Amino acid sequence: MPLTFNSRDEHNQRINNALQRLMALTLVPGGWDDDAVNEQLKPFLLKIDELAALPTAAFVSFIARYKVDPDNLELLADALVNLSQKAGYEVLAGHAVGVYEHIQQSGDVFSLTVAGKLKALRS
Repeated sequence: MPLTFNSRDEHNQRINNALQRLMALTLVPGGWDDDAVNEQLKPFLLKIDELAALPTAAFVSFIARYKVDPDNLELLADALVNLSQKAGYEVLAGHAVGVYEHIQQSGDVFSLTVAGKLKALRS
């Protein structure tokens, strides 16, 4: 069933709230535990170990099904970059690249901010 305008706004707001909490958790590298991150990943029906095990292309396809707006996708990618700083989760930086590329390819507007983040991750 397609989302109506109001329910889509509510959906994106719930995702935004979870991503804001995830970003707050991950601002200090290694200053978080898996359970706290898993709690914030609930809207995506994922756990951090499952997320790390997914191939990047599969993760991007999975996230695309949620119809997340570009701002929230960028926030998700930013959180993935932060999460990738912890030992064992380095693969999440690749997922962030995939999400940033998805934003650039599916967006109507080119984002210099996203392009800069992609360049920094690739170097």
